[in-house]
Amino acid sequence: MGKAVYLDVGNRKVLATKITYNDLIILYKQYIEKYSSVPMLTQCSSKYNLPQAGIVKSVVKNEGISYNEFLLQFGKVRTLDVNGTHKNIRDLKYDDLVILYNQYINKFHEFPTANKCTYQYNLPSRQIILKILKDCQISIDEFNKQFSIKDKRRIYEDIHIGDIIGRWKIIGKGQSKQSKKNKNIPYWISQCTCGSGIIKEVSENALKRKQSLSCGCLRNEAVANLKGSIRSQSFYDWCIEQHHEEWLKRWDYDLNNLDPKHISYCAHKQVYFKCDKGIHNSTKYELAHVSNMDIIRCKYCNSFAQKLIDEKGENALELYWDYDKNKQNPWEIPAYSKEHVWIKCTKTDYHGSYKVSRQNALRNECPYCSHIRIHPKDSFAQWMIDKYGKNNFEKIWNYDMNTINPFAIAPSTRTSKVWLNCIDTTYHPPTHVYPNDVKNHEHHCSYCAKKSVCKEDSLGYIYPESFKYWSDKNNKTPYEYLPYSSQKVWWKCKDDIHKDYIRSICDSVNYEFRCPKCSYEKGISFLQEKVDTYITDKYGYNTLHEHNCNIVPINPKTNFPLPFDNEIVELKLIIEVHGKQHYEITGFTQLTAKHYNTTPEYELKYQKWKDKYKKEYALKNGYNFLEIPYWTEIDNTYQSLIDNKIKTILKEAV
Repeated sequence: MGKAVYLDVGNRKVLATKITYNDLIILYKQYIEKYSSVPMLTQCSSKYNLPQAGIVKSVVKNEGISYNEFLLQFGKVRTLDVNGTHKNIRDLKYDDLVILYNQYINKFHEFPTANKCTYQYNLPSRQIILKILKDCQISIDEFNKQFSIKDKRRIYEDIHIGDIIGRWKIIGKGQSKQSKKNKNIPYWISQCTCGSGIIKEVSENALKRKQSLSCGCLRNEAVANLKGSIRSQSFYDWCIEQHHEEWLKRWDYDLNNLDPKHISYCAHKQVYFKCDKGIHNSTKYELAHVSNMDIIRCKYCNSFAQKLIDEKGENALELYWDYDKNKQNPWEIPAYSKEHVWIKCTKTDYHGSYKVSRQNALRNECPYCSHIRIHPKDSFAQWMIDKYGKNNFEKIWNYDMNTINPFAIAPSTRTSKVWLNCIDTTYHPPTHVYPNDVKNHEHHCSYCAKKSVCKEDSLGYIYPESFKYWSDKNNKTPYEYLPYSSQKVWWKCKDDIHKDYIRSICDSVNYEFRCPKCSYEKGISFLQEKVDTYITDKYGYNTLHEHNCNIVPINPKTNFPLPFDNEIVELKLIIEVHGKQHYEITGFTQLTAKHYNTTPEYELKYQKWKDKYKKEYALKNGYNFLEIPYWTEIDNTYQSLIDNKIKTILKEAV
């Protein structure tokens, strides 16, 4: 969240976003008093103790006036005085423009040039002038001619054959040539009168503007006149005078074959200077250019090759420079040229070399390694092929719905989604998913991953009876949930006795959508009820419960009875159905501990002691014993426990 900005409105601190129209007037007056000008919208910022331009416009708009009307009250609005009437620059017409020009000419006695076309001189900008004239279909020259004072732009005289311009004599009309702006530039055949007999075509512009006056003879004469002047000073003396003694130390006597005392400091001769670090060959410079330098740089110290070595190490050229693709010598390339070079990736062989600007080549790593570019072998497509195989990937990738190339995106991208087909379940529709989610999860299909719900996998489809008990309080339908979802929803009482209740979907499925209050009133658990029903339906045995059992152990610590859950009289079998509280601390355990002022750990230990005592009591009295844990209800394995126990008892009886 951005920092709140407060503005000084008189003696008050006001939040910038809470500025009122009256506050805005005070702020503008404060600005004008301090800076003696009306603030432009670009200056509307906390730096100038003003709200942002958007806030200013909004406040003014809420008052039902325009921004220009708002500025009028300060008397410094950028309007122009047209014969005593203030007009907004944008509202000017052609007649207003004529009046403004006449006012300027009468005041300054000259024609206004382009740089005078500003509101300081009571004139619109050149751009607005040209727009007004364009709307009236009048050229700028036609507009200027109506005024008594001429345009102050220089008027060049026309050129004719026989004219003498400098030492050029015009002897004929040349062929016009096109400029870069596709304008036809006239050329004239000109002969120099210096006696050299040189004839050449010279552009009309160069002749009119006196940019070309001879074949070069005038320049040579001017240079000759300088002989014997300061230009004859030797490079040695010049270096001493300019305190460049270091340059004399770098003078390469072997390559130059010349003494710096015997050549002018501004001679147009190429000479060699040694590397200031003593590690490279000498660099060639023209002396006339050296005299204008502040420092003589070693060409090779400032080459791309040396900078690459400085950044990457001594063997950088062997590691990074692609000699096959680069046609230039890295020692001849300026270090920070904008041109591009080929650099080899040193981390991944198949990345090969990549083309980057020389500046980026020194600073950055391989664009494939840094994921700026995606190599096909690093792509999402290749990752999918490696995981599922090429044939399966062809089936998974939805070519009809996808518009991007799977070989051009990274497996970890979260900038664009892709459409993927499910290859495991035919009725699953295509999944719209980020590649990063596919990479980090087992399934590429969101329906297989249970992140999305397909109708055929839904609670409503697999358990259509769920609609009977689905409460109207729910915003979604059973088709929008998975049957083993842990989400809690509202349910109706199966017997239509109690109010709607909340329970997780998976628990409701496990308990066959039975109402918990109904089960509580029956005094037995869901699993106990299932066990009783299973024994009766499959075996037809007579089952006794709780205090009706033939044996009831007495708790030796409390002298209270510890009744068994089930007794099959015919088999002399005791069956105990144990809930979660028999194995770990639950909410029930905590409530019991609170009631007896003990700890949950103590109550769990006590519960296990009672279970052990009851089992030993049954076995001691000649009974068979079966314990059924709560988790066997999920997959109905409680049935196999009962079957195996009965089978064992009957077998032993034989």
